[in-house]
Amino acid sequence: MADFETELVERRSALAESYVVGSHGADVAGGPGVTLTERRPLTIVHVAGKVDDTAFTNGVRTACGCDLPMEPGTVASSGDLSLAWLSPTRWLAVAPDRGPGVLEASLRDACGDNGAIIDVSHGRTVVRISGPNARNVLMKGAPLDFHRNVFTPGRVAQSAISQCGVVLVCVADDAFDLYVFRGFGQHMWEWVSDASAEYGYTVAECLAG
Repeated sequence: MADFETELVERRSALAESYVVGSHGADVAGGPGVTLTERRPLTIVHVAGKVDDTAFTNGVRTACGCDLPMEPGTVASSGDLSLAWLSPTRWLAVAPDRGPGVLEASLRDACGDNGAIIDVSHGRTVVRISGPNARNVLMKGAPLDFHRNVFTPGRVAQSAISQCGVVLVCVADDAFDLYVFRGFGQHMWEWVSDASAEYGYTVAECLAG
C-alpha cells in the first residue's frame, strides 16, 4: 500500500516556467524603466458581508486590526495586512503568508455566520509593477485614468487587461500590484513583459509579503 505523506507541499508559482531574474527588453539610457516582481507567498482572503451588520464589521476589525474601507476604490491597512475595496459588500484581505487557512480561520471565528470568508491564496497571481514607466505600461492595457493626481497610493481599481479581469492596487507613486486569477497568470506575465520591453525592464527576486 502506498505511504502517503501528510506534510504540506509549497505552492508552485504560475510563473515558474518563465520567471527569469535579470534585465530584459530594450537597452535604454539611464537603465530599465520598469521592475517586475512576483509577490509570493501571500495570504489572500475574499471577505463578503453587509456593512450595516455590526457583528460582521466588528469581526473583521478584530481579525484584521483595521476597519473595512467603505469608500469605493480605497484600501485600509494595519501593519503588513491590507483590505482592498472591491464592491459595497466585498473586499480582499492580503498579508504575507500566514500559513494555510490561518487568516481565514481568524476571520471566520471573529465574524461567525455574519460574513462569507474564503481563502483564495492558491487562486491568485500577484505581480508588482514599479519604476518610472510603470504607469505607461499599465495604460497600454487598462482603460483607467492613471494620472498621478487620480490613481494615488492607497487606491484600488478593477479592470481588464488583454481580456483578463484584474485588480490593481497603487502601493506607491510608481508602484502597482496587479492581481489576476492564477489560470491567467502566465498570459498576464507575457503581456506585462511585452508591454515593458520598450522601456527596458528588470525581473527581481520574488517579494515575500
